[in-house]
Amino acid sequence: MDLGLLTLAQSPGRHLPTLFFWLSVVVFLSIVVIVLAVALRKRFGADPSSSESPFTLADLKRMLAQGQLTQEEYDRMKAGIVARLQASGSSQDRGQDAEETAPPGRD
Repeated sequence: MDLGLLTLAQSPGRHLPTLFFWLSVVVFLSIVVIVLAVALRKRFGADPSSSESPFTLADLKRMLAQGQLTQEEYDRMKAGIVARLQASGSSQDRGQDAEETAPPGRD
């Protein structure tokens, strides 16, 4: 039997402060790692092209009419919004198609 385990078994109360200290260190470091992982994922994990557009098509039309956008900028931003809507619609449609084509009785 290991001498350290034998000593711990003979006087368990004497080592409790040391045990609690190291347990606290492990818990603290685990929390720090989790917080850092979440922060890094939020900062670097988000794809800027997949984020929602801050403008609606109505906003773009209004900005074009007021001269805040050129026709080229309007066309480019409109195409981006439409592409995102089509992409999100097609991914939802694929999920619905899979449900519709499943054989009866299988969920």
